[in-house]
Amino acid sequence: MPSSDRFIIDKQRNFGDKVGDTFSFLTENFKPLFSVLLYVSGPFLILGSLLSAYSQRYTINITSFSEKEIQQLLEPEFLVSIIIMILTFSLSTLLSYAVVLEYIKYYKENDAIGTIDQIWQQVKKTLFKYFLISLFSFVVFFGLGVAMALVVGLLSEAGNGLVIALFILFYIFFLLYAMYTLFLIYPIVTFEGLGPVQATKKCFKLLKGHNWAHFGLLTVILIISYTISLFFSIPNIGVVSFVTFQEVTGTPYDKPIWFQVVFTATHLISTFGSLLVTVIPLITITLQYFHLCNAGTAKTDQILE
Repeated sequence: MPSSDRFIIDKQRNFGDKVGDTFSFLTENFKPLFSVLLYVSGPFLILGSLLSAYSQRYTINITSFSEKEIQQLLEPEFLVSIIIMILTFSLSTLLSYAVVLEYIKYYKENDAIGTIDQIWQQVKKTLFKYFLISLFSFVVFFGLGVAMALVVGLLSEAGNGLVIALFILFYIFFLLYAMYTLFLIYPIVTFEGLGPVQATKKCFKLLKGHNWAHFGLLTVILIISYTISLFFSIPNIGVVSFVTFQEVTGTPYDKPIWFQVVFTATHLISTFGSLLVTVIPLITITLQYFHLCNAGTAKTDQILE
């Protein structure tokens, strides 16, 4: 039976309520949500973090590289570890998006906290859908990047520096606008089941007349998220700063076994802290999605024209 004091997701909220309710939902669901995250995406996150720590052990010196370290950077094993690291981090991020969104969906539809198995079953059914969304977003932004390079190249031939500078500023603004707008695609696909193209159209329809408020909300929540995650990075920053100081002062550090253990451990802490940068904005964008639907700018069951 639904509980009367349960967190209500599907309602209209003002700016402050969206930020406050993001952390209210996170506080209420912190243990079960992160249990699912660690179970589903945790293994890939750990593997990616270990590989990242492995690669950074040989690139941490900013002033000099030993001949041995330069050779290690060119070894096939090192390059393969970089490729696997990128793939594991990408998969971990994809799984994290799926877990958070499916967790919220289950919570809304059942007015209850889903178990690890219940959320995992939903993630397995919808993972390919989130992969298509991510692939679609990558293609869009990659295309924008190629277009920018081509235009800048043509303008460079004309030799007009002012025009180039203005175009780059316009491009950055347009890129941010596209990123902030398309972030809504995730809850739209999750709760409405639309394809990437239809969902993209729905993003612009929902945000009609709400662009500046949406931009401000995401900017604030991203700043908060990255500030929080920074605290998890402090130990790793301290270790890196120590070695950097040794290099700058002309006393290269040999990085003994204990250093490698400490560096890897602090890197793991930093990586898991980055989960907050994934979870917090996703909760906010979901609340924003339902706010926009309830605001009357677009009906959740309306077919796009």
